[in-house]
Amino acid sequence: MKLTETQLAQIDAYLAAHRDEIVQTLMGLIHIPSVKAEPKPHAPFGESCAAALEAAHRLYEREGLATKKTDSYALAYYGSGTHTLGVFAHSDVVPVNEADWTVCAPFEPVVRDGFVYGRGSDDNKSGIVASLYAVKMLRELELPFDGKLMLYIGSNEESGMADIAEFVKNEPMPDISLVPDGGYPFSYGEKSILRLYLTSKTAFREIIDVTGGKAANMVLDRADARIIDKPELFDELNRIAAADDRITVDKADDGITVTAKGVASHAAHPADGVNALGILAEVLEKCQNLCENDRAIFGRVSALLADCNGASLGVPLTDPVFGALTAANGVVRTESGKPSLSFDVRFGSAATCEEVLAKLKQHTSDHWEVQNVRATDGFLLDVNGETPMKILDVYRTVSGQTDAAPFLMGGGTYARHLKNAYSVGTVAWYKCKNPVLPKGHGGAHQSDEFLCIDAFLEAIKILTATIVECGEKA
Repeated sequence: MKLTETQLAQIDAYLAAHRDEIVQTLMGLIHIPSVKAEPKPHAPFGESCAAALEAAHRLYEREGLATKKTDSYALAYYGSGTHTLGVFAHSDVVPVNEADWTVCAPFEPVVRDGFVYGRGSDDNKSGIVASLYAVKMLRELELPFDGKLMLYIGSNEESGMADIAEFVKNEPMPDISLVPDGGYPFSYGEKSILRLYLTSKTAFREIIDVTGGKAANMVLDRADARIIDKPELFDELNRIAAADDRITVDKADDGITVTAKGVASHAAHPADGVNALGILAEVLEKCQNLCENDRAIFGRVSALLADCNGASLGVPLTDPVFGALTAANGVVRTESGKPSLSFDVRFGSAATCEEVLAKLKQHTSDHWEVQNVRATDGFLLDVNGETPMKILDVYRTVSGQTDAAPFLMGGGTYARHLKNAYSVGTVAWYKCKNPVLPKGHGGAHQSDEFLCIDAFLEAIKILTATIVECGEKA
C-alpha cells in the first residue's frame, strides 16, 4: 500500500515538529560507550553494550509496545497481521581512538551546523532511532499497516554477531526484513567474510612488542613498536622521523617507542585508508641499526600489507557479480615475541570460505601460521523479486532519485543471517553536503563520525514509507 501525497506531507510535518526530540534521542544513545568489553553476568558483551541495549529497549517500552528482552537483544512489536516484517538495528559500536577526534569526544555528542557528531551517530544508533520514529508515526498518524512489525535491537553486530545467531536460534524468522545499516536504495547481497590472524613463525630479538588497532573490521590508523634501547638506533629513527611526519619516536625506561600514524577506514573499503602498520614496517625494515632477524620479519609484514586486493595473501580473486576481493589488516599484537596480524577478507560467491582459506594458508605457510579463523557466508537475492521492486519504487518516489539502482555490499550486516533481508540507509545523502574534515574522518568506523540531521529525517520518512509498502502480504 502506497502512502498518498497527503500522508507523506503529514510525515514531513511530524518530523519537522519533532526534530529536536529526535536529535536528543539519538544523542542520548550516543552517550553510552557501547564498545564490546569483557563479559559480565547478564552482559555478555560488556556492561556498556548491555546499558545501550537496555536504553534502547526502554525507548520502545515507553511507547507502550509489546517487548521482549534477552541479554543479547531486544524486540518490540506493532500490529497483528499474519505477515511479519522485521526491522533490524544495533546498539553496539566499533572502538575509538579518542586522540584522533577533532570535533568532540566520541561519546560526548555535539550538534554543529546541522550535523550530529559522535560514535554511533551513523553506525548504527541512527537505525534504532529511525525504527522508533517510524513506528511512532504509524501509530500517531494512523498510517496504514496490514502486517505485524517486529523491531530488533542487537548488541554484538560489530564484533561477531552472536546476538543475531541467538535470535535466529530462538525466534520466528520474519517473512521480510529491512536492515537500516546500509545505503540507498537497498542492498540485495553481501560478500562472504573471512577473519583470521597470521602469526609469525619467527620471534623478534630486539623488538619488545608491536601493537595497534582495536577492531578487525577497520583499517588500523596507529601502530607502535617498542624496541630495546640502542643509542645508534634511536639516532637513526630520529633522523627518519624528522623527514617523515607519519612517524614519531620517543624513549623511556622500557625502551624506544616508534609510532606510525595512518588513516582509518571501514574494512569493506580498505583502499580508502592508510595502514599504519604498513608505514611502521616499511620504516623498521630499512633500519640498519636494527638486527637482521627483526628487519626480515618487518620485510615479511610489509609484503603482507603491500596491497588490499588479496594478491599478497595469495587470493587475488575477482567475482563477476561482487567484484574484487578486499583484504584489510585491523589489529597487530605480539604473542610470545611474535607479531600477529588480523585480516578481514571479503569476497563474492565465485569462491567459498574454505577455498579462499586453503589458498591463503598455502601462500603464507613458509613464514606465517593461520589462527583464530572465523568465516561467514555472504548471500545474493533476486533483485527483480516483488519485495525489492517495492523497496525501489518507494525510494524513487519519495526521494525523486529516479535513476537510483540496487547494489551489492562489501560490508556485513544482520541481513546475511536472515531470509529475504535487504539493507537500506539511514542517511539520504542527496539532502546534505559533507562537512570539511581531515582525510579518514567522518564516516562509519572513523573518527569524527557524523550524521546529517536533514538527511536523517528524510531517511526516517523513507523507512516509514517502505514499512507501509512491505507490510502488505504478497
